[in-house]
Amino acid sequence: MPFTKPCFKRFLHVKRLGTQPAPSSNSQQTISIHYGRERGVMLEEIDEAQLLLLSQLDGRHSFEDIVNTLQQHHPQVTTEEVSEALEELLHFGLLEDAAIEPPAALLPSDLERYSSQIHFLSLLDASGTQKYVFQAKLKQARVAVLGLGGLGSNVLLGLAAIGVGFLRGVDGDQVELGNLNRQVLYEVNDLGKPKVHAAAEQLARFNPNVQFEPVQQTITSSQQLGALIEGADLVVFCADQPREITSWMNQTALQREIPFIMGGYHGAGAEVGPFVVPFQTACLACVYTSLDPDEGTVEELAWIEQAAWLRHPNIHFVTALSAHLICAEICKYLLGNSEPATYNHRYLLDLQQFTLTANALIRDSNCPQCANRSSPNS
Repeated sequence: MPFTKPCFKRFLHVKRLGTQPAPSSNSQQTISIHYGRERGVMLEEIDEAQLLLLSQLDGRHSFEDIVNTLQQHHPQVTTEEVSEALEELLHFGLLEDAAIEPPAALLPSDLERYSSQIHFLSLLDASGTQKYVFQAKLKQARVAVLGLGGLGSNVLLGLAAIGVGFLRGVDGDQVELGNLNRQVLYEVNDLGKPKVHAAAEQLARFNPNVQFEPVQQTITSSQQLGALIEGADLVVFCADQPREITSWMNQTALQREIPFIMGGYHGAGAEVGPFVVPFQTACLACVYTSLDPDEGTVEELAWIEQAAWLRHPNIHFVTALSAHLICAEICKYLLGNSEPATYNHRYLLDLQQFTLTANALIRDSNCPQCANRSSPNS
């Protein structure tokens, strides 16, 4: 057992199963150790020695102390048996090492602010040793958000909430009253302000430990994008104007080898993905036959596609859901503990029908933009 002080994870619940009276000291019983309604394990035929072992897993006792306590009451128990039992509990994701100290990167205020979140990170941590490391990874991450409208502003707030240490927000617009039904980062007092400045003020109040770089800029060419995403670990692509910007984003990300994720909303549908990792997953040129926004235009009805006319129907909970699903995928990527579901996939959650549609995306070996190259990490 590699742990110094093996301990049950702090969010677990324990319940004796069955309706029989409380067992006597020499009988066996069945115990459920769980979190939520569906996650957990059932331990059957637990005897007195095993129950004593479980009772010692409160984080106050070293492995050696636990072995000594068991052998005082049950001399037949060996060190190997205790180690094997703890390894099995670790395999089920129930244990962590209470002796692990937070890294220096995490301040006391971080540990207090993110205390519940660190328990969540413990839930994700199969090793039982990485919950503080996970939080430190978030603090050390650098994310650029392009477009601070309905999607981007909610993403920005979500990333600040989990403690992503550096955020760059890019937008050239001002806050309008019609934004406020879905862009909850802003308020009435911000009307007329540049969105990036209003965002900076709100984020400073909400989480002063997050460094925010506001960039008031309207993207009008592909040449701008390189500087805007420079130094970022990943980009959240939430911009929709001009129409060519999707093609620019794909090309620039491939040139700089910087991953990006996108999403959106379509009426009652919240969309997340794809997550593009250059030369590892399908890029946007693999997915779409053409990234030319003018291809397929019906000339007589071209006015319908003009930005002055086109307005997406939206409501806050759909916009926020898409943003928070994006944040969840970003968290997976930054922690490195599991592969984002949106690698080579795009998902649409329809809140009217409560259905989830998954679209698989295939990397094109003949793609004009990403073929014949492989990621060094693949």
